[in-house]
Amino acid sequence: MIRMIKGQIYFTSKYPNIIIPEKPIPHLILKHIRSKPDQVLLVDGLTFKEYSSHFVADTIEKVACGLNKLNIKKGDVLGVILPNLPEYVPIFHGTLLMGGITSLVNPDYTIEELSHTLATVSPRYLAVTLAVYEKIKNDLKRVFPSVEKVILVDIAGQTLKEIGQLTLSSDGIVMSFNQLINNNGKDYPIVRIDLKKDTAIIPFSSGTTGLFKGVCLSHHNLVSNTHQTQTVETTNYKKNDTVMGQLPFFHIYGLMTYLILMVKQGHCVVILPKFEFVRFLDLIQKYKVAISFIVPPIAIMFAKSPIVDKFDLSSLRTLFSGAAPLSREVEDLIKERFKGKLIIKQGYGATELSPACFVIPSGLIKSGSAGILLPNQLVKIISPETGENLGMGEKGEICIKGPNVMLGYYNNEKATNEVIDKDGFFKTGDIGYVDEDGYYFIVDRSKELIKCKGFQVPPAELEALLLSHPKVADACVVGLSKGDMGEVPRGFVVIKQNESLTEKELLDWAHPKIANYKHFRGGIFFIPAIPKSATGKLLRKNLKDINPPKL
Repeated sequence: MIRMIKGQIYFTSKYPNIIIPEKPIPHLILKHIRSKPDQVLLVDGLTFKEYSSHFVADTIEKVACGLNKLNIKKGDVLGVILPNLPEYVPIFHGTLLMGGITSLVNPDYTIEELSHTLATVSPRYLAVTLAVYEKIKNDLKRVFPSVEKVILVDIAGQTLKEIGQLTLSSDGIVMSFNQLINNNGKDYPIVRIDLKKDTAIIPFSSGTTGLFKGVCLSHHNLVSNTHQTQTVETTNYKKNDTVMGQLPFFHIYGLMTYLILMVKQGHCVVILPKFEFVRFLDLIQKYKVAISFIVPPIAIMFAKSPIVDKFDLSSLRTLFSGAAPLSREVEDLIKERFKGKLIIKQGYGATELSPACFVIPSGLIKSGSAGILLPNQLVKIISPETGENLGMGEKGEICIKGPNVMLGYYNNEKATNEVIDKDGFFKTGDIGYVDEDGYYFIVDRSKELIKCKGFQVPPAELEALLLSHPKVADACVVGLSKGDMGEVPRGFVVIKQNESLTEKELLDWAHPKIANYKHFRGGIFFIPAIPKSATGKLLRKNLKDINPPKL
């Protein structure tokens, strides 16, 4: 719907504005859980252990009590470096219940990556697996000098003995999750929360370019986007629908879907710590899963993998793809394979938007569309050349305003002001348009950000890594299209004068320092000079299609 404001074109949602509850997110969750009969809410996909909704609610309050005993204060950060586990839910909400902040990162991160992300928000507590603790323990005081307690969480009963031994032999900094929740769940204070000003979570995003930054999202941001999304997404769910929980909980897409929306709505989530396609399909079959939130590489598997035919997936009604664009061709292949019985649809958002702004309504599918604008949001589409607001069908940068727009980047006012304009619109960096039916289409992702398997890979981060090598004079990283993976990083390097370096030497040096999905699967090429503009800006587009011979 078009709205003219001071002679400029804006677009509103087809849905009427909704009332946003004025409650902190854990209070909202506990209220909804306690108001319904006890039912299975979480299933461990490794052990098949079931966790009831009232047990989860009790454990949330026990985490709050345990943190209170550790003297947590309002605004303290608890860093979560965990794979998807049932314990993630009470750790997340229990921290927020005490007025704390959860900051979530990839458990596959190296110590260097952790130092550039989680360490920048000075966590006072960490929740980690034994494997993560072993990885960081020698650098703990150097990288996380503010950490006072490390909470060890077991995976599927595999490390309970080792965790028990560590809690006895450590210098007091380590405790187990079971020790944390060994209380009555009653002895914690009611913490007053300023819903619109107090930060609830700090996930990380690179924005459209640059290094990763902490994204400060308030309780109001999260509550708003929960209700905005459920207005369109969950209205057609059935009471006993089960959902697959394989998307990473540390990613805003998985966080909002599983930790908040599904828990609030009471839909059972089958949790997988790490995506394995065969196990994933087996769990859909075993638990008669109805809805699965996925990313494009998984959609491609549904479209093309012969393994799919070996499982009974008749319970599956909907695949919801997000985190990166999904082509119309893949959508059509899935529809054809499942004879039109499986709905495949998309949504669009950003960490800075908490995260959703567009969602495809069930039963109103437009192939290739990112969806319809959620309620309580306003869009302007601006010309990259002139900055003017554009009209329907015209392609420009999509900008979003609403109660779900982040507070800002953690301790980075400059970066915040670069993406949120004076009128409060978040500039997504993505080019798109809206059609006459109110459906939005993304036609060009932000020019620099690499999307690999749905994860953000900022070129600037990998360039900084390459430039830290003593024999590298200059570097540039671009994304290379790579089938099911989306894009993979490809590096271009200028070697210092009078030095010699091979691709293998550089890869062997770089890969241990970065997560697997950031590896240079597009290769590294050596060139005489990196193309740059007159102002010194890297001209990545000049290198996108170059395949020089390797030295």
